[in-house]
Amino acid sequence: MDKIKVLWYSDTPCCATGFGNVARNILRRLYDTGRYEFYILGINHGGCYDQKQFPYWIEPAGFNPDRDQLGRKPLAQLIMRGGFDIFFSLQDLNVMASFVPVIREAREKHIFKWVAYSPLDAPWCNRALADSFYEADYPVCYTRFAYDTITAIDPAALSSKL
Repeated sequence: MDKIKVLWYSDTPCCATGFGNVARNILRRLYDTGRYEFYILGINHGGCYDQKQFPYWIEPAGFNPDRDQLGRKPLAQLIMRGGFDIFFSLQDLNVMASFVPVIREAREKHIFKWVAYSPLDAPWCNRALADSFYEADYPVCYTRFAYDTITAIDPAALSSKL
């Protein structure tokens, strides 16, 4: 059986940031099922890691000619190249909003599902940011506050995904 190929975008699971800790736990649980193969574009990744502890391909997002620590161009190139079944983003809405046009264009060429796992811990969310969340096939809110905030902007936008 072929493994499900996942393009993962978040802080590297090797770092001790909040996103890194969440990524480490989710990745390990999914990997342990034996069903997934991960290619990670890791934010805050220094390029060196223990392959036994992190048995994934991890590329540092910040190692690029633009010196963009978020790796915007490398991620856009990976999305456009395709070759994955799932795009999993664990990132803030304001960062992911800039990728919506690339994701739409890539979906015309490749079939993949987008899981957007985004925190929302402030009431400043606006329609443009919410639209980037609504675009995902599987938008994930992990607090009641986030769910209430994102659904208040457009109550019908998520109804088909719940």
